[in-house]
Amino acid sequence: MKMDIFFGNLFWGILFVLIGLSIVLKSFGFKIPLVTTFIAIIIIMFGVKILIGAYKKPTGRGITTKEISASHREYTSVFSSSRVVLDDLTPQTKYVEVTAVFGSSTVYLPSNIDFEVESNAVFGSVVTPSKTESIIGSSRQNLGEGKQKVRLEANAIFGRLEFIIQDVVNPAAPNDSTAAPSGF
Repeated sequence: MKMDIFFGNLFWGILFVLIGLSIVLKSFGFKIPLVTTFIAIIIIMFGVKILIGAYKKPTGRGITTKEISASHREYTSVFSSSRVVLDDLTPQTKYVEVTAVFGSSTVYLPSNIDFEVESNAVFGSVVTPSKTESIIGSSRQNLGEGKQKVRLEANAIFGRLEFIIQDVVNPAAPNDSTAAPSGF
């Protein structure tokens, strides 16, 4: 729960107004219990913020990026989760990089392409159908079968990458890469 109520302009504004009001009224002989009044106003402000939903859990946290060129693709997930489907790789695509930092990604690889996977894990895990790298490590392996060869670099830093090989139904289908932020 974020407690910006105590550091926002409203808090300090009320504090200074009460102090000023207390000084002015004291000069006219009125006594206002400043501390009690201030605590009561803070409790009321806190209750109003809860009632209007100011402390709802925010959605859409994290960063997910996707960069695509003719020969290079890069997918990054930071503090979020993503789903990457690589079923529309062109023959010009030679390099794909997938990185998860404090997040997770599930990557769907077409079975008709030969992927040379270089995986790196730093306090994370890279899961492929044939091998799992976790904690700290790196490895090289080949996934898929096909004439087209693509170098795939997988980096998991305090995160998780999972690779799933799927049969290609329609190789000309548009890319279905989507990113769904998780509520960390």
